[in-house]
Amino acid sequence: MHRKLFFLITPVLLFLIYMGCSSGNPSQEGSLTFITYNTGLAQGYVAYYTERLPEVITAVASADADIICLQEVWKDEDVAAVIEATEGNYPYSYLVQTGQEAGAVCSDGEEEDILDCALTNCGDVNPDNLSDCVLENCMVEFLLLSDECRSCMISNLGSTLDKIGEACATGADPSGLWSNDGRNGVLFLSRLPFTSTESEVLSSYLVKRVVLHVRVEDDALGTLDVYGTHLTADLRNAPPYAGEADSWEDEQGDQIDAMLAWISKTAGQENPIVLMGDMNCGPEKTDIESEAPDNYQKFETAGWTIPYTVSDDPLCTFCSDNPLVQDTSNDVIIDHIMFKQISENDHNSVERIFDTEFTADTDDGVLDLPVSDHYGVKLTINN
Repeated sequence: MHRKLFFLITPVLLFLIYMGCSSGNPSQEGSLTFITYNTGLAQGYVAYYTERLPEVITAVASADADIICLQEVWKDEDVAAVIEATEGNYPYSYLVQTGQEAGAVCSDGEEEDILDCALTNCGDVNPDNLSDCVLENCMVEFLLLSDECRSCMISNLGSTLDKIGEACATGADPSGLWSNDGRNGVLFLSRLPFTSTESEVLSSYLVKRVVLHVRVEDDALGTLDVYGTHLTADLRNAPPYAGEADSWEDEQGDQIDAMLAWISKTAGQENPIVLMGDMNCGPEKTDIESEAPDNYQKFETAGWTIPYTVSDDPLCTFCSDNPLVQDTSNDVIIDHIMFKQISENDHNSVERIFDTEFTADTDDGVLDLPVSDHYGVKLTINN
């Protein structure tokens, strides 16, 4: 009887032990793992959105981390899909749903020239890929638009040309001045519950920018303040900058100043602090070009440790050989995870992730595509 009972109980014990080791706890005892990833789910801006969306969701759902900061999850339905698909591994999520605050339309039929050009050159192009085609073939017409008309056109990208024309024509209900319906696209996913959450809206033009703050408790690190953001990109005057700063790059610098001041105000005085996201700036390294280096220097000057950029021969995170990247001249590191008030030691590890391709059946034929126009960064802190 005892041997029989032993053989009946043993499988149950093994199953319970296995479940206890794989029930969403951090992957390494005494460690915390962070991921930042710009998903590129920008329909009309980053090509092959429809084909890439399920791949993004699969990649994130299967990622092994404790806290993930995603950027460019713009659409409400995409946010819902990501949260639903990942809640088994990441039961906690946080975002701030910013929106439109004002509207604009084109005046006196000024939209007609660019729409005629777009219909002639891009009429058969999938809306997912429309911006590349229009900027390549109709840049003159685009630059001649007023700021209001240009903003309206951009905010409606992802729609067909007919719908863009209807939304922006004189006499239409005002369309938003902000792209992506005023959403900011930043989303936190976590295995650890949040003890508090808050956000700060950053001054920006055309695209809403925020920084999110979550606080978590960890057995090794104690109370931890984690921040996530997506800062302004230098769009090289396409479209021309028309915000309150002097340029796209200056706006980004102002955002960094404001964000670092807000972090100093809201983080616990002695708490470990992690900041991650698409900063759209980075240093010059071997085989890596700089991007807004003066802005990147603001982080180093403020005392942040940025493990990936100081690692041996780091790879670009926004790369010229990625077929989704419009600017094929730059290999830059602009996606960062950085920390303060955490010891930097040899046991910490950092790597580039989400850099494989998948095969997609597209309107342009069967293609091997990356999941996003960015690659992710993963940092594990061992204590």
